[in-house]
Amino acid sequence: MIPARRLLAGFLSLALAGLGPALRPDLGPLWWGGLTLFGLLALGDAILSRLRPVPDVDRRLPGSLALGVIDTVTLQLRPVGRFPLTVRIHDHYPASMEATDLPCQVRLPPGGQTAIRYRIRPLQRGSFVFPRVQLRLRSPLGLWWRDCRAGTTDTVRVYPNFAAVARYTLLAADHRLSQMGIRKRRRRGEGQDFHQLREYRQGDPLRQIDWKASSRLRRLISREYQEERDQEIVFLLDCGYRMLAQDDDLSHFDHSLNAILLLTYVALRQGDGVGFATFSGENRWLPPIKGIGLINHLFNQLYD
Repeated sequence: MIPARRLLAGFLSLALAGLGPALRPDLGPLWWGGLTLFGLLALGDAILSRLRPVPDVDRRLPGSLALGVIDTVTLQLRPVGRFPLTVRIHDHYPASMEATDLPCQVRLPPGGQTAIRYRIRPLQRGSFVFPRVQLRLRSPLGLWWRDCRAGTTDTVRVYPNFAAVARYTLLAADHRLSQMGIRKRRRRGEGQDFHQLREYRQGDPLRQIDWKASSRLRRLISREYQEERDQEIVFLLDCGYRMLAQDDDLSHFDHSLNAILLLTYVALRQGDGVGFATFSGENRWLPPIKGIGLINHLFNQLYD
């Protein structure tokens, strides 16, 4: 139990009133009577506060959070009892996050529900725990605050910021890839995959001439090749201490990880297989896999 301002103000007033009996002894019994009555009121108020049931709290978190992106957490409070209740609320979010609109104070009507929302911004990737919500219940006479915990412990994962991947998806759907600096150009004659036959051009290497087609058509025919489409790309990410240097709100490591995720999405859309490996720290290896579903698997493997 924590004394409220009303209780402290009452005792202070009685203490100042005690100067009267010091000057006039005949007022002493009256002062002691007032002090005893106020003490009994404070004791009874504390007992009633302890007998009041604690409201139910349901914390609603997003399925996952993105690094550096502001999101909303909702606390649903359901009072138990027939009387209104004044509550101070503070959710002990992880130290690696920033929050606004906390702590707060609300008055819960009997038989209803009240939703408290606050905004949170993760500053670090990984898995984090939200402990039970801290509540301070005001006593019926307002002389005490009862400190208690309610709700459950929740765990949330903070992933790299996938906004860049989502933005790329939207641009790709609108055929506006040029806004991201992407230019599609067929590179001929530099790969090993056969593309088509065409007439011989001055400067073509002799090894590109298709002699069977040339003899059949009675003119020189060249083979045209293109870049291999079925490639395996492996990204190597440095996990050394130097990657912890900050640039804006993110470390060099997080900037590199975001770039890898975006390039992974681009490569998977082109039909390539993508793998991942880390070095200079915790070693993780993900063999090259094809399919756009690898993005979700990559997030789950690298979020921490």
